[in-house]
Parts: sequence; structure tokens; C-alpha cells
Amino acid sequence: MVTSYKEHMMASNKLNTIIRKVIPLKDIPTDTQSLLDDTADINTVVNCCRDEIQKSVDTGIMPAPKYFEQVAVLSRKEKNYQNEIAICDMYIKLVKKYASEHKMTRQEFTDTVLPECAPLYKRMHNAKSMMSKTQTE
Repeated sequence: MVTSYKEHMMASNKLNTIIRKVIPLKDIPTDTQSLLDDTADINTVVNCCRDEIQKSVDTGIMPAPKYFEQVAVLSRKEKNYQNEIAICDMYIKLVKKYASEHKMTRQEFTDTVLPECAPLYKRMHNAKSMMSKTQTE
């Protein structure tokens, strides 16, 4: 029986590795291929963010950052820095809430949550920088 969050994450990672070894990625059906490039429709990806949030609520698993990052990429492409900052901030708040609800230790938070948020923190910082440059021009 899994007793701690760290053991749960290790078991989950081990299961994911086993699944990847058994089922080649090319054989896994997916409806998200169009979301992997910067030509995807932002509304479609935002709906995927909503689904990811709901899945997190239903399963108790930390939301994955991929759709939130994709919305940020698409927002940057449109030079909508405010939206990019908002989606990054939303994801960071979601995972902090998740960490709080699951009573993660500081070490668990550092090991699991921060690596997921790091690219979004960086993107948010860059978007704020770009937004301030465009406002001063």
C-alpha cells in the first residue's frame, strides 16, 4: 500500500514507464496531436485546460502543465501578454492549491511542484517584460 505522496509519485512514474514500454507511443490513439504545435486553436486548448482541471479535481492528481503551456505559447504568438501571464498564474495557483490540499512537505513541494511550474514562472516573467516594453513604446 502506498503510504506517502513520494511513494505514490514513484509508483505512478513506474507505472507510466511500464505502460510506455508495453505500448509504443505511436500506437496510443490521441486527439491532442493538433495541440502540440503553434497552429492549434486557442479556444480548443483552453477547453483542454478546463478538462485537465476537472480531471485533477476528480482524480486527485496534480494537473499537468502541457495545455496551460500551450495556451501561453499561443497567447505569445498573438502578442497577448496579459493572457499569457494570466494562464501561467492560473496554473501556478492550481498546483499550489493542490500541494496545500495534499499537505505536501517543503521537500515534496520542491521535488514535484516546482519543476512543473518552473517553465511557467519563466514564461510569465518574460511576458511581463515584453508587456512593459510594448507599453513604453
